[in-house]
Amino acid sequence: MDRPRGVSLLEVLFAILVLSIGILALSGAMAYGLRGGKQGARSTEATGYARRLVDEVRSRNLPFVAPINDAAADRVPLSNAPFGGASGMPANTAMTRNISMNLLKAAKTGDATDYRNDLAQVVVRVYWFDEHTEKHVELRALHRRQ
Repeated sequence: MDRPRGVSLLEVLFAILVLSIGILALSGAMAYGLRGGKQGARSTEATGYARRLVDEVRSRNLPFVAPINDAAADRVPLSNAPFGGASGMPANTAMTRNISMNLLKAAKTGDATDYRNDLAQVVVRVYWFDEHTEKHVELRALHRRQ
């Protein structure tokens, strides 16, 4: 007896099932890639703001003139004093900052000529929310008294 040519209904349903699983996997991978791209863009933006804040701190010699030491839990708008106006920090961003400045002192020597007396550590953190989760970028820098 010759077998009829063609495809049975069961084979068609199985092929559709396999194809739909493949399309579903591709759409999930695409969504994951888009989310990762968005997170990367926000992280890059935050790093740029943090670098600008460190540059402003250094150019104004703030650790030795007017140190900023935000409490650890503080989230201050980027454009808050002294970084508003001419510094170009945006006032309408959802990102916030936290800055701490610590003077380094000569350890236990008491030597006034020690180079560490002219150094300050600057820590800048920029925070943002991404899908209901707080994210942050942290930059640490040393600044020499001008």
